[in-house]
Amino acid sequence: MADPTFPADDLKRLLHIDSNEELQNAQDLQAAAEIYLSNAGVEKDYNNALYRQVIISYVAKMMDQPDLLTNLSENTGLMLNGFIHQLRLSQTAGDTP
Repeated sequence: MADPTFPADDLKRLLHIDSNEELQNAQDLQAAAEIYLSNAGVEKDYNNALYRQVIISYVAKMMDQPDLLTNLSENTGLMLNGFIHQLRLSQTAGDTP
């Protein structure tokens, strides 16, 4: 069963966040990433390791360099597009990594 939640403590640990303000920024970016993935046809599923990695990668990049992912010639943007495509395919096939 898909898990739609991701604990704030996990977000803090994975992104090495020390302040409540940074955590709030990360949670706002997490919400945006979830919407982006949903609009791309991906089901929210924090049990899926690839889904979690895409969320963390998106949030980390946007916190560090907010304009980085808008340039799709940049490697991270291309990598995330590949991850998103894999997520869609695996969820369509019913795979649960």
